[in-house]
Amino acid sequence: MENKNIHIDGFLINSFVEMFNSRIKQYSERIVHLNYDLSCKHNYYGPNMQCNDKTGFCFIYTFIIWYELTFNSYEINLFNTESSGQMVLRSDKNGRNNTRRFNSFITYLNRGEVTQTIMIMMCKYYTTIQKMFLQYTKINQKDKLLPRQMKSFKQVNSVTGLMEHQETFNKRVEQAMCITGYKQMLNIVNNVIKFAIQDRILKEIPK
Repeated sequence: MENKNIHIDGFLINSFVEMFNSRIKQYSERIVHLNYDLSCKHNYYGPNMQCNDKTGFCFIYTFIIWYELTFNSYEINLFNTESSGQMVLRSDKNGRNNTRRFNSFITYLNRGEVTQTIMIMMCKYYTTIQKMFLQYTKINQKDKLLPRQMKSFKQVNSVTGLMEHQETFNKRVEQAMCITGYKQMLNIVNNVIKFAIQDRILKEIPK
């Protein structure tokens, strides 16, 4: 991959893929070649979830992704638009459905929509992200009060293919996360730790 504008993550992953493809014959009779490029089909190009992390809680995101893909890959994702954080199906008094429906993670991944997949996962853990994402994914392009940047499909990055409305959304989420996200992140860390120290898991660890 020859690209002077490649980001550091892309460079590292691409180096690993090239090494794997060139060396796999030495270690396995079953040849499997990995495909990778800088497009959104192989990379996450959403908001920086660690923009407010001064402690080093990056491990919670890999855990969340592992957990969701392990236990919820084929589940339809439902979000209650009246009460952030609740994934339950409800109707209002007039019988109207107050629930937003998103496809399963496996559906999005099969389409190569990595960022969409991870954003929906994060919506289940961050009420701030959920509220903003549900609004963002239901934008009315004809709304004259909506900032131009949120409606613009102008490509702002030739390497990632990111468009202006996507970049604007990412920046707005990061700004909100810097204000309210740290407390929510600490709650997630506590839940991850509680999950990891369950008796049934500790029994599997050699003493």
